[in-house]
Amino acid sequence: MAIGTILLWIVVILLAVILLVLLLFSLADFTLRVRYWDGELTLSAGVWPVTVKFFPFSEPEEEQKPPSKKAKRQKKAVHKAKKQIEENPGDFGKDLGALKDLMGAFFPPIWRTVRGLKVRRLTLHVRVGGWDAAETAIRYGKVNALLYGSFGAASNLMDIKARHLGVSYDFLSRETKVFLEADLRLRGARVLWGGVTGFGRLLGRLIRKPAAESNPDAAGRK
Repeated sequence: MAIGTILLWIVVILLAVILLVLLLFSLADFTLRVRYWDGELTLSAGVWPVTVKFFPFSEPEEEQKPPSKKAKRQKKAVHKAKKQIEENPGDFGKDLGALKDLMGAFFPPIWRTVRGLKVRRLTLHVRVGGWDAAETAIRYGKVNALLYGSFGAASNLMDIKARHLGVSYDFLSRETKVFLEADLRLRGARVLWGGVTGFGRLLGRLIRKPAAESNPDAAGRK
């Protein structure tokens, strides 16, 4: 009896921990911070407001060393696996069918998940330049129309809060420069719901498919 009670409490604690993790995941705002400043792109990711830069990722330069025994074994294993794949490429039709089922099941949930994307702290400024004043003025008008037209269309698809949107001109420069910074946030609940819905749709397809293959006449009538 004591062992049964202990096992019951262990199961209850594990379920409580899983529910707590799912709750925290659902409430979290996953953030991708994009910064493109005068030709340099920086990407950071994390849970708002804490983000960690992952691009560009610079590693310290190491001295050239001869390949180790482990590296040689890995190279041989990769070569062997590649040779096996070439000798037995598999059924491409089945692989393509599985990929089609996967995309068909997950596309609607992914689309609904992306529609929940929030853009925050958007700063977008374009400084227009040209070969002469006339070309700069023409570019300035085109960029203005493109920027504000695109912003209006994007606002219909997702929730956007802009800190700054603007276009300026520089008659002394021949280059057009873009300054962009934004936080792309997605609530964990939407990610979780999209994954559960996608797996449910995929499971339904996998269950219906053998039935349709075993009874093609009934599938044709439907």
